[in-house]
Amino acid sequence: PAPAGPPPKVDYDAIWRSLQSAAGPQLVAWNLRLPAEAGKPATVAYLLADAEHPRALNQLSQLFTIMRNIFCCSVSVTND
Repeated sequence: PAPAGPPPKVDYDAIWRSLQSAAGPQLVAWNLRLPAEAGKPATVAYLLADAEHPRALNQLSQLFTIMRNIFCCSVSVTND
């Protein structure tokens, strides 16, 4: 089905800052998955240099909310 709402407006600089803050200098690779519509979480999966194996990814989830054209996000971090 088609998305019910508008597409998210993404502040890539904010995502990059969040990723750098969570991963630090050990960041090797990352992948951004955006939601189809605003108000749904985006997910960043990333790999650290000292990961136990190549598929031991960490994750950031960011909820994008557009309020008067201002980007806001909340971040939760999980280690998989």
